[in-house]
Amino acid sequence: MKLLFLNYEYPPIGGGAATASRHLIREWTAMGCEVRVLTTHYPGLPWREETDGAVIHRLPAFRRRPDRGRIGEMALYMAGASLVAPVLAARWRPDAALAFIGIPSGPVTWLLRQLTGVPYVVCLRGGDVPGFRCEGVDRFHRLLAPMTRTVWRQAAAVTANSAGLADLAKGFMPGLDIPVIPNGVDSTLFHPAAPARAVAEGAAPTRSSDGPVRLLAVGRLVAQKGIDVLIDALARPGLDNVALDVVGDGEWRDALESQAAGLGLAGRVRIHGWLSRTALADVYRKADVFVLPSRDEGMPNVVLEAMASGLPVVASAVAGACDLVVEGETGFLVPPEEPDALAAALRRLAGDAALRAGFGGRGRARVEESFSWRSAALSFLTLVEERRAGGGTMVRDTV
Repeated sequence: MKLLFLNYEYPPIGGGAATASRHLIREWTAMGCEVRVLTTHYPGLPWREETDGAVIHRLPAFRRRPDRGRIGEMALYMAGASLVAPVLAARWRPDAALAFIGIPSGPVTWLLRQLTGVPYVVCLRGGDVPGFRCEGVDRFHRLLAPMTRTVWRQAAAVTANSAGLADLAKGFMPGLDIPVIPNGVDSTLFHPAAPARAVAEGAAPTRSSDGPVRLLAVGRLVAQKGIDVLIDALARPGLDNVALDVVGDGEWRDALESQAAGLGLAGRVRIHGWLSRTALADVYRKADVFVLPSRDEGMPNVVLEAMASGLPVVASAVAGACDLVVEGETGFLVPPEEPDALAAALRRLAGDAALRAGFGGRGRARVEESFSWRSAALSFLTLVEERRAGGGTMVRDTV
């Protein structure tokens, strides 16, 4: 099968959706699919290369940051891809196109279908769904709402990576049947320091008990990720023996470092910036508790990585996280933007090594049983084949 894959972010630029793209493409090419990717160029990267078994085409968008795209850059990508995709499709004749992130990729695949007849699947990831709590996009979604409905209505299928995100999308467009295809995780790279079987049986999953209990948060340093809430929680009573490592970067970094210093936490909060995947896996293994304080999420890869690493998880009770964390079994879910509730959950885990080990072991077992990139890739291929064979859409007549 030939797949044309569109995502304005692809490694080494982008966040979780870019990482998910790479894993899926590696699986598809390993299964014998031919894949071509249309993504955004960034200084220092080749305009065209063959990697991960696929051909990557990078289009000009004057992107300024590797970790975060802006609306103007997305618009430039959408314009460029709208010109390139039909030409590429006419020459290469793909069987289907996948719009990974509904905006800006969705309108491109819609236009491609009008011009060439290539069916497309819209893969919703979070901020591309109206109502998702991501800064700066509400007005954008209101402006593009008619286009979004058209793109979804004419898609061969629309998918989401979590049940919560699917529900949010159905609230915007009732009558849409949205299958959920969750992310996977590389459980070979991300694994506990102790053998997986020992962790599953309750052995300490990481390091010795000397020193402070180490919290870990991973992600872009932007409002959506809620690191400010976590730093605020860390200043609450009863957490003096806890230190926080943050892996990531973004426009909020200076403000977060100032916040920590102002609360007297400068010696207990360390922001590392971005790390290689291998180095990140090692940081997971040295941590005691993983924290996801996000204000909203689609399907957080970092929670899967933490669970694969044998860590208990404290996460905001938002879409995606609620699909992964089993309350009281693999971690705790707390209301978003409530530092007192977050601090209470952290105190429970900081003071109970056996509880941490039990949560971590059950989390690792859950990942091994239910979340793999190969399973996700197969689900997408099966859906594409079914829709191509049936010639239908996922939308009922009531839409």
